[in-house]
Amino acid sequence: MKKQVIFMNFKHLFLGFLITIFLTIVSLYTLQLPAQAYSFSLGDKTSDIVTSISGIVSPLLTIVSIIFLYLAFNKQLEANKQLKIDGEEQAKLNKIQTQKMDAEYVLMFYERFMKDLDAFIFQKPAGGGANETGHRGFFKFCVYASNYKIDHIKGAPELTYMFYLRDSLILLKEQINQLDSNNPIKKRLENNLRSFFYAVLFYGLRQILVNKDENDPITQELIVFFKVYPS
Repeated sequence: MKKQVIFMNFKHLFLGFLITIFLTIVSLYTLQLPAQAYSFSLGDKTSDIVTSISGIVSPLLTIVSIIFLYLAFNKQLEANKQLKIDGEEQAKLNKIQTQKMDAEYVLMFYERFMKDLDAFIFQKPAGGGANETGHRGFFKFCVYASNYKIDHIKGAPELTYMFYLRDSLILLKEQINQLDSNNPIKKRLENNLRSFFYAVLFYGLRQILVNKDENDPITQELIVFFKVYPS
């Protein structure tokens, strides 16, 4: 609406300028025509008339030029303001898009960790019954391993897989921490992962550390897993 008003004012000013120029030219031509009476003839006063008209038109042209300059300056200010608004809106959209992409990337890690845990298999000793899988198999293996020294389970594939899960969990935690603090999914993932750790992994890890030599390198690796989320 404001732009339309400025445009209409510009049209009116430009039209007025053209009319003024036209009237000036017509007046100049008319004043130079021979009069019916000598006393009204301005033929020998043309120089004075031209000078007078020039004195009238020059300030008018200056005023019109100033008006055009003002309109151009005002239009540039509006364009700059709009560019600033567009830039701020684009920056907001870019930030939202970045947050969305980061969240999707971390969610992919989160889902991958859960699938990896579901793939955990505790191969029970002969006569011990069917194998256990997932977080239940994780806990069962930890309980089983709590009855033995570390050397007894050192070569177990379950232990190797536990260290893989530990490294994945640490990486996932780091990825969540790197999310923007204003990202709405960050707090939810932090709370979910912490709750999951204490509900599913913590008690099993506490069991496996029972009666273990804390100076043993493998025990120390397990302690790192146990302290991913300090109690």
